[in-house]
Amino acid sequence: MNRHFYLLLFLPALFLACELSEKDDFDKDAFEANRRMWQARAPENYSFYLVYSNGEDDFWSGTVVVKDGTLLCFITDSNKAPNKEPNSNPRIMRWINTMNGIYDEINKLILETNGKITLKAEYDDTFHFIKYFSYNQQMYTLTSSYVISYYFTITKFVPNPEIEDNLTTFDRETFDNERRLWQGQNIQNYSFRLNYTNGDNLIFNVTIVIKDGRFSTHVVEGGGYYDPWFEGWRWVDPISNIYDTIIKDSNKNPGLEWGRKSQSVLELEYDSEYHFPKHYRYFAEEIPTENQSGNQRLYEFFITDFTHGK
Repeated sequence: MNRHFYLLLFLPALFLACELSEKDDFDKDAFEANRRMWQARAPENYSFYLVYSNGEDDFWSGTVVVKDGTLLCFITDSNKAPNKEPNSNPRIMRWINTMNGIYDEINKLILETNGKITLKAEYDDTFHFIKYFSYNQQMYTLTSSYVISYYFTITKFVPNPEIEDNLTTFDRETFDNERRLWQGQNIQNYSFRLNYTNGDNLIFNVTIVIKDGRFSTHVVEGGGYYDPWFEGWRWVDPISNIYDTIIKDSNKNPGLEWGRKSQSVLELEYDSEYHFPKHYRYFAEEIPTENQSGNQRLYEFFITDFTHGK
């Protein structure tokens, strides 16, 4: 009986030792040292092949391209989930990143979990990027527990590759002039109807009321459907903000969203009296690339029934 008692005492210690040995796979000092060495040697332009998996249904692979130290695009070749974009899952998107960004995200992950996590990292001997990273975390509910686990690998690192930008058709000079004319009127109180469509589908009609230059309220009109979480919601805004959102569209890289090089066409018509954008059309057209798949994207809005009181 004493032998059984001592064995029971020993087992928890054995489990604890196993847990600690797993945690010891991640050396924070080595992590920081490799990050410093990466930053000392990092090229401004590079690409690498990323494979991500959570061991179950989420699986993404493709080439990450970094230009001038910032993420340019992610060219996916994954056929595991052809109907899902990687940016639909923030757990995946945090790793489709620059190498500096990946180092930062691992630090955030440690802080988010208060260190209650099993980590493992391996590093490249030449450039000191992270070539393998995994974590396991025990999660608890009121009735059960489960383990979150995933990993990514980075291979085919290429410093200073030949990089082509995606193409954008956008008349910035006319845009800036029309925006200045709109702002120069200093119209603070106004309303307008916004009709938003996605290709041939009417998404919503909404009347937007602006007071003192800020969004005040909106009234949903008939036709289409309306979902405040749908991306069209970003256009339910003062006209100055709509101009700013169009600028963000002009800086988009559809290659990041759809995994291939594409050309974005931004078409605008302006009101001749008040100089707001009365019709806006965004179209990203895929440029065929061997063994890569992608989707075209189209949306547009119309602004009508503009009324104002200074």
